[in-house]
Amino acid sequence: MSGSRDDEWIIKIEMILQFMNENNVKTCSIWRVPEKQRVPGLGSRPQLAAMGPIHRGTKSELQIMEEAKWRYMHHLLSRPTGNLQCMTLRSCCELLIGFDSIIRASYADGETMELGAEELARIMLLDGCFLLELLLKLHENVIPDPPLRRNQSDPSLDFTDGKKKILRVLTDLTLLENQIPFLVLELLSLEASPEKELSPEKLAESLFGCKVASAGFSKGVSHFLHLMHSCSPDPYDQRRDIHES
Repeated sequence: MSGSRDDEWIIKIEMILQFMNENNVKTCSIWRVPEKQRVPGLGSRPQLAAMGPIHRGTKSELQIMEEAKWRYMHHLLSRPTGNLQCMTLRSCCELLIGFDSIIRASYADGETMELGAEELARIMLLDGCFLLELLLKLHENVIPDPPLRRNQSDPSLDFTDGKKKILRVLTDLTLLENQIPFLVLELLSLEASPEKELSPEKLAESLFGCKVASAGFSKGVSHFLHLMHSCSPDPYDQRRDIHES
C-alpha cells in the first residue's frame, strides 16, 4: 500500500495479521483475572515488580522497584563497553514505537487504550530491559545484585537476603496480569545484546532445562509465563505413562 496517513490504520491491521501468521504475537494473551476467579490467599497482583500497564502505579510498594528497573536498563544498555550506548537506546525506542499496534494487540479489555504510543513504548522499554537484564544474568549464572534498597519507612519491605528479593520478583513475573509480550524481549535483545540473542529456545534450555523439541515453540511464545508453562511437564502425560506402565 502507499502508506499515506489515511491508510495507516489499515497498515497496522495488516501488520498484526502478518505477525500472527508468523506466530510472533498472540492477541489478547494478557488479561486481568476475573474477580470471581480469584482465589483468596493466592496472589494475582504483583507485590514488588509491576510489569506492563495493568498494575503500574497501583501500589506504593511497586514504585520502589522503578529505581531498580532504571539501574537494570542502564546495565543492559551499557553492554559490553560499560558505558551507556545512546544510539542503542534510541534504536530500541524507535523499534518499540514501530511495533505499537502489535504490542497493544497482546492486551485484552483495552488495557492500553489510555496510553499514548510514546508512554506505552517507555513502559515496554523499561520493563523489557529490566526483565531481559535479569534473565541474562540468570542465563549467565550470575546472581543478580539485590534490586531493592533498604526501606527505612516500611519494615515489611526491608529484606536483607538478596535471594529472597529475587525470588519474590520472580514470583511476580509468573502472574498472568503482570506480563509483557515476549516479542518485546526478542526485539530488545536483538538491539541491546545481539551477541547473546534471547530466544525462547535458549531461555528454556538454560533456565528450565527444557527440551525444545517437546515444548511446542513452533507455535510461538506469548510472554514469560507462557514460556514457563510450555516448559512444564504435562501432568496428564505423566498419569498416562504411570497407567501404561
